[in-house]
Amino acid sequence: MNQNNMEKLQLCILILDDDPGIVRKLSHYLKNKGFITYNAEKPSQALKILEKERIDICLLDIMLPEMNGLTLLKELKQKWTDF
Repeated sequence: MNQNNMEKLQLCILILDDDPGIVRKLSHYLKNKGFITYNAEKPSQALKILEKERIDICLLDIMLPEMNGLTLLKELKQKWTDF
């Protein structure tokens, strides 16, 4: 893929972590690299984002409030089969 095509392609990344500092740092870094980021600190917030936005990549913590990250991943795969 040439540089012009790379500039047109903007991946959307969902960052889910209960540590606001990690979310903020990852989001800042990825935005500087040209990605679009959506941030959540709880699985319920992430699910709301996923229902409204097209997300290409999900970075999620394993130890989360409300739900274990692996359990959330299983739920995502059941709800969105192309995830």
